[in-house]
Amino acid sequence: MPLQAISGSSFRIKGFCLAQDQRGIRGLAVILNNGQLTQWIGNHDDIPKRRLVFESGASSCAAVIDIIQGGFDAFKLVTLSVSADLSGPLPDPDSRLDFKDRAIWYPNIPNPDLTMLGTSGKIYGRSLYDEAVARFLVFGSTDGDHARNPTQVTVRMKDNGPGQFTDFREIIISFDPAAHQTPVRLGLRSEKAPQEESLVMDGPGGERITALDSVYEFGQLLGFTIRTSFGRAADFPAGFRDDISPRASVAKSVHCPAKERIVGFWATTETGRIFDLGLISAQSVASDEGNDEDCGEELAVVEDSTVLHETQG
Repeated sequence: MPLQAISGSSFRIKGFCLAQDQRGIRGLAVILNNGQLTQWIGNHDDIPKRRLVFESGASSCAAVIDIIQGGFDAFKLVTLSVSADLSGPLPDPDSRLDFKDRAIWYPNIPNPDLTMLGTSGKIYGRSLYDEAVARFLVFGSTDGDHARNPTQVTVRMKDNGPGQFTDFREIIISFDPAAHQTPVRLGLRSEKAPQEESLVMDGPGGERITALDSVYEFGQLLGFTIRTSFGRAADFPAGFRDDISPRASVAKSVHCPAKERIVGFWATTETGRIFDLGLISAQSVASDEGNDEDCGEELAVVEDSTVLHETQG
């Protein structure tokens, strides 16, 4: 397997990036202990991907992969398993693997410097997050360049009628024409989403997304609220709070951590709809005076219901 140029006389394998679909493992790349990724072998473009590792980040588990075993169907690699020589007891998967290393991502895996916020799995349980396809979009910047901040968030959805849950199909982020950026999209493009609602923002003036409040009933996403650093907020769909049943509702609120900026959304999708979503943050290299006090605060979304406060992924 061709490896990228590596300094030093030896290397250790931390894990693999796998491009995998119904046909099996279509391509793979090796993750080295120093975080470097080798060149991809096989097909990986436009194929769901996931990471196969024992631990996320700088974990104390110190796993060193020493056995790699592949399962084949004729000449096709369909499974890949690894064993490791552990210097200590193996922690529980929930504590050693974060969302980025558990989820199946399409079309690409998020960069290591991005933090997924609101991924505890308390709404649906970890197994569903592990099996669903996750997608993400990144916008804006962390260096104080307001020209690249969003000017509009548009949510495309399908209203299924009274007493039925809304199907959230797509989130579109638009920018000021002067920024020369094309809109970025998250979700599933479909002609069957006749309803569109938007939040208009003063991105060039420094307005940023700072929080996302989501409300669930009976394990389904009922609606969500996007909040900004200028005190602006928009519900999607508009008026969804009128249909909340406090006893059956769970509210999740995720916020911008201190010294970070919200730079994107992540979403998990199935059967043509978004069934969960959250925010993405990155370390900030600039600070806007008067606009950072909202980061990290906790807001109750629904009175008399279960509320989950999350400021970390």
